[in-house]
Amino acid sequence: MAVRISGSLFSSLLFQLKGSSGDAVRSYSSCCLMLSVRCVQEGFLLGGVRSHSVADITDSQAHSVREEKNTCIQSFVCLDEKYSFYDNCGVPDMKKVVQLLGRKQEELVGWLSFRRSSTHRVSFREKTIHGKLMDKFEHISANDFLLALVTEQPLQQTLALSTEYSFYHTTGRSPKVMSCEVVTLLPSSLLPYQPSPLTSLPQTVSSYSKVLEEHKPSFLARNGCVSATGSVDRLYEAALSQLSPLQEEVSQSNALIAELSAEVCSLAEQEARA
Repeated sequence: MAVRISGSLFSSLLFQLKGSSGDAVRSYSSCCLMLSVRCVQEGFLLGGVRSHSVADITDSQAHSVREEKNTCIQSFVCLDEKYSFYDNCGVPDMKKVVQLLGRKQEELVGWLSFRRSSTHRVSFREKTIHGKLMDKFEHISANDFLLALVTEQPLQQTLALSTEYSFYHTTGRSPKVMSCEVVTLLPSSLLPYQPSPLTSLPQTVSSYSKVLEEHKPSFLARNGCVSATGSVDRLYEAALSQLSPLQEEVSQSNALIAELSAEVCSLAEQEARA
């Protein structure tokens, strides 16, 4: 069981989360009591589950067939407010979920949580929400329903931020980490993305925030949907359509060069005989 997500979609997801302002720390004071509440950015993961058979040949066994199942993330919906689809006890409000997703709830494969200045581990609140969501969506298998956790915290003695991400599914009572593979939009033998482990993505705070605010409207719609994925896909197809004539022209040039080389060799042999 693994998670597959395209490179552009994954970068758009991080772009949306890092550019959000929904996890600012809010402080409430009452008499001598100071209470700080840290909001988080949350959303839903859309896609589907794909399974296929793989044939293996080993030294000990001539032929074996195993089944591989992958959860493919094809889109996401980020929410603006905390508790936007569940109450304080973590119970989802299905009316709000239907209102937020509409017909896309049939493509639901999980949900996501983004926290700043926090350790990278699933909290009790996230475990509760995850379990309540699985109870509401009974048609989705517990092994197939994902929790994407993204955390960000500053590195010591630097102005950089460390970003960690992981995907979980529930096996029993505890969440289990799933492997994640970031792939390109279209198959390519030249520029594949390698399977991505849990890595840190350092960024300079000041310049990164400026870039986010400047280019955010160009890549993300107001409702949280990704608008750049389709543009990147069309750009890729346009580039391929322009490369095809160039490839034919290069093939013709190579054929002409081979013909001229053969003619030069023939003339050289005739000169040597004379």
